Amino acid sequence: MMIKKQIALTLLLTLLGVSGCTESQQESNEEMKQEMEEQMEEAKEATEDAYDDSMEAGSDGWEETKDNTSEMYEDAKDLTTEKYEEGKGKASEMMEDGKRKMEDMKKSAAEKKREACIKMKEEMGGDVDDC
Repeated sequence: MMIKKQIALTLLLTLLGVSGCTESQQESNEEMKQEMEEQMEEAKEATEDAYDDSMEAGSDGWEETKDNTSEMYEDAKDLTTEKYEEGKGKASEMMEDGKRKMEDMKKSAAEKKREACIKMKEEMGGDVDDC
């Protein structure tokens, strides 16, 4: 009978020990689960922050690029207009120079023609006033 009581007591203690471990394990599992949830929440927040930061930096970079491109376009447009006006002025000067040279050439040709006419009239006889 004593042995039966010892066996029963041992079984009872074993069951209590197992159930005690189970409760302890459940508490440990709950703590671990809660810890993991907290870590997941922190990781989520960090990811959201990093995403927001990168979106903001990308947006700032885009705005800066647009501004720089706009400035470069305006500078190029101004430079092109300036060079066009310079080219127009130079072309006008060249046209005037060409007209002057043409007039000079006409005068020179007319003078040479007159001199040749005078020389011919003097040598062959004739009225120099016709030249």
